[in-house]
Amino acid sequence: MIRRLLFISFLGVLCLLGRSANAMPFNIIPVEPGHPWYEKLTPQFKALGTVVEAAGLAWSERVPKELKQADASVFCSSLGEGARLPTREDYLRLTRTVGAKTPEIGDFDGYQGRFLAYLFSGMPGQKVAVKYWSSSTSKDGKWARLFDTRTGRFTWAERGALFSVRCVY
Repeated sequence: MIRRLLFISFLGVLCLLGRSANAMPFNIIPVEPGHPWYEKLTPQFKALGTVVEAAGLAWSERVPKELKQADASVFCSSLGEGARLPTREDYLRLTRTVGAKTPEIGDFDGYQGRFLAYLFSGMPGQKVAVKYWSSSTSKDGKWARLFDTRTGRFTWAERGALFSVRCVY
């Protein structure tokens, strides 16, 4: 309970500090009892920790260990019907939620990297995970896109490498 309150308090402070006259307000909402999505999420999804709504999706806390991309996809799907590994487009919507103007064409002006790095790290004191798997893969299936929370940009990595995971619903 204390962990959840600290996380929600920190989200509120970041939202207030991150606003400027021309930036969109952050739209990151904790998914708790009473939230429309709370009853839809499976106990397994909620068991990962604090769930937040952002960019039209429910985002889980970071999975406790790094996984290969295929294992990450299977893990997220195992959390219940509708749970999955985020797509590249999901991450692009998330970058816009925290202020990037048009990341799909390379304009990351306004991107709040520190905010997403914290949001994606879990709780204070945890190692900040920087790169997260997406479900977007190359045509030959050997590579998958990684989302970098510091920059809001994407890189490719071999699907057999180990990286951090967030699941969405």
